[in-house]
Amino acid sequence: KATVSVLYWVEHIMKTHTTVILCFGCAALCAAGKPPPEIEVKHEWIEPSVFVRDYFETRKPVMFKANAALEELRETLEADWDRLPVKSGSTGTEILQNSGDGVQGYTAASALKKGRYIFDRNGVLDKHKAGDILENALGGFLPFTEEDKEVGGGYRLDPDKFLSRYLIAGSPKTGSPLHQHSCAILFLLQGTKQWTVHTSNRSDTPMSFSQPSGYVVYVPETFWHGVENVGTETAIAVGLQAQLARSKELRILLSGSMIGGPKGVAFIKENIAHDATGILSTAVTKYLLDNNGDLRETVHYSTLALVKDPAGQTSLLANCQASLSLGVAPYASSCLYITSSNPQQFVLKCLYLVSTSPHEALSCAAHVLSLKEPPASAYILHGRLMLSFGDIEQALQSLYIAKTLSPNADGLREAIAAAVQMYKNEM
Repeated sequence: KATVSVLYWVEHIMKTHTTVILCFGCAALCAAGKPPPEIEVKHEWIEPSVFVRDYFETRKPVMFKANAALEELRETLEADWDRLPVKSGSTGTEILQNSGDGVQGYTAASALKKGRYIFDRNGVLDKHKAGDILENALGGFLPFTEEDKEVGGGYRLDPDKFLSRYLIAGSPKTGSPLHQHSCAILFLLQGTKQWTVHTSNRSDTPMSFSQPSGYVVYVPETFWHGVENVGTETAIAVGLQAQLARSKELRILLSGSMIGGPKGVAFIKENIAHDATGILSTAVTKYLLDNNGDLRETVHYSTLALVKDPAGQTSLLANCQASLSLGVAPYASSCLYITSSNPQQFVLKCLYLVSTSPHEALSCAAHVLSLKEPPASAYILHGRLMLSFGDIEQALQSLYIAKTLSPNADGLREAIAAAVQMYKNEM
């Protein structure tokens, strides 16, 4: 399950305030005089046959107006909202740790009242009549069949069905950062969602658009997309996600994830030649990073991933960490592009800067110390840098804190010895 969640929700999931991440690329492009691409918007219902021909088969995102059947779904959900048993999480991280799904224990109304984020997949809508209305209205837009399963070795996550039903709800300023999965279609019943959609990888020019209530958005398989709930209303949405993949790449990914563990990773490695967007090499990289895998392998697969997807934080982190451990130059200065809020991860960027720009390294170390619960390694690095600039007092202060945090931390004994020797030399 953990492997499935990682591969479905590739990369980190944030708790709140995703606006900067979602809008930065578009703002930069507009400032440069290059307007971002726009999603096609239809202010009327699209018939399923037309949708399949013009959008599903051509893998083209689109937003269109809901029909009367979906409006009936809204009324059905509203009637039972106070007693709907849903799966939710206190944060996106909690949902990720539970295989990309929420946990039981709340009704829809009580979950939102407690500030929880509802992400209920294959749960309440599998039993509630609103789910049947949803699939009757939109199921024809994702027309997978048994033939699709047989051709090309496709893999279905649930052997009993082709589509997964889900309910998502959250307050303003919550949402999901960039991720990718099989094709999905989402109807917004209430609120407003701000979308960012990349058609190939996260370094391309993204689409950025708002989805108002009463509209449906379609995202083709493997397209990176991020969503934030904006405005003042709680956003409530329902949708369908395919349990089957058309692309060879995603089929390999799903098959490998279901095999799981070393055997699943070995299966993905054997088929790495089909890694069109970098999701296969990213999956291998993530496994190696999480399981202290071979450093040279980590450099190899993270480099493959970064060639296809230069903005992948997992691959940037893995490439930087493994390269520094091996004493080799990281691919495309990967360390410089780590943006993690995790102090232990961000300190890798500072370590890389030590050899290229000591002053920037010092600023970087100071930034890490300003984060929540900085590690002993950050204080050791700061202490060593202060010694290099001749500030013994500041160095000793940082090294003292490092010793209280971790008396046996790597490099601490040597750093203290160097500080003491410098102090004696100046006496």
